[in-house]
Amino acid sequence: SPQYVTEMLTGFLRSVGQPHDVTRIQKHTRDEVLWHNALAPWRRSPRWLLLRVALQTSLKKKDEDQGRSTHYKMFMVLLFTNVLDRAMRESISGELLFIITAKISR
Repeated sequence: SPQYVTEMLTGFLRSVGQPHDVTRIQKHTRDEVLWHNALAPWRRSPRWLLLRVALQTSLKKKDEDQGRSTHYKMFMVLLFTNVLDRAMRESISGELLFIITAKISR
């Protein structure tokens, strides 16, 4: 069973290793399922959360080195601006364009 392997590995690492103080990450997610007039429920993507956390942690290190905390926010604005630009060229509905614009302005 994978549980036994994980427990054995954890026990082994605790016996040969030393405790290390690490920076912990907490992400608050809303576990919503939207189902109104839909064929399938809409859920927040776990891959998107993983990507955001990976970006935020890697850019946080760069921010700490420079004594500020703006790289992640600047990257997200750049990303959503590119998404908005592409959506406008593809003639996406006005409602979706409004949602993307709202995300950028937050």
